[in-house]
Amino acid sequence: MRDYFTDFENLSGDFRIYEYGEEQCPKGYGFGPYIRQTYFFHYIYSGKGVFRAGEREYRLRAGQMFLIFPGQLTYYEADAEDPWFYRWIAFDGSLCEALLCSAGLSEECPIFDDDASCPAGEALKKIVDGGVTSYARLMSDFWNFAAALPQERTSASNRHLRRAKTYIHSHYMEPLSVRQIADAVNIDRSYLCKLFKEHEDVSPQEYLIGYRMRVAQSLLLDTDYNISTVARLVGYEDPLNFSRRFSSRIGLSPYKWRKERSGVN
Repeated sequence: MRDYFTDFENLSGDFRIYEYGEEQCPKGYGFGPYIRQTYFFHYIYSGKGVFRAGEREYRLRAGQMFLIFPGQLTYYEADAEDPWFYRWIAFDGSLCEALLCSAGLSEECPIFDDDASCPAGEALKKIVDGGVTSYARLMSDFWNFAAALPQERTSASNRHLRRAKTYIHSHYMEPLSVRQIADAVNIDRSYLCKLFKEHEDVSPQEYLIGYRMRVAQSLLLDTDYNISTVARLVGYEDPLNFSRRFSSRIGLSPYKWRKERSGVN
């Protein structure tokens, strides 16, 4: 584990960095429930785990980042078999809200999926690898990290699509309509459907179902939850409806798929 604290005083209130570091968590290691007083980014480089904020629970993996907000009660826990390795940075300041808004991040959508080349992950790694350093060097590396959050560099259509996908990834466990997704991104429903069809070759509803089924597969493999619990955790109050959706998309019922993948005779 590496953990660095800053002691810069009487500097700009636009951004202030308090702490940054990294840790390979032990299996099942949890932190919280706890309330932070600053913004806290965690970027997952390997492994997986669970992040809970309020009533919401997110099952996360490498290439994803979760953001903790000041005053928010949170808990996070490394997977019992494949614990995560993450790096973090804690900060606050008058420009934080604008930065996070441009990245499509909020208490309602605290999860960020990095691009395939992991520019945000590489930028955060550079901050941590720099160790104790000067204010100028640290802020330079921080701005590189901020610039790696891609919304500022994308077209309006890509930005809307990315925010819609982020919203789905954060709310898939709830009853969710295409209208709700469009309203959350502040665009017209028909335009949202057009974006998904053009860029993902599916409708928003099909994308949501696909994402739910991928999470369901992870839950079926990695937990002992019964089918009804898995259904509820991915947004289906009716386990029969969930089983029909799963069978239609995967080709097997949830029970048979779990049995086949786990090698149980």
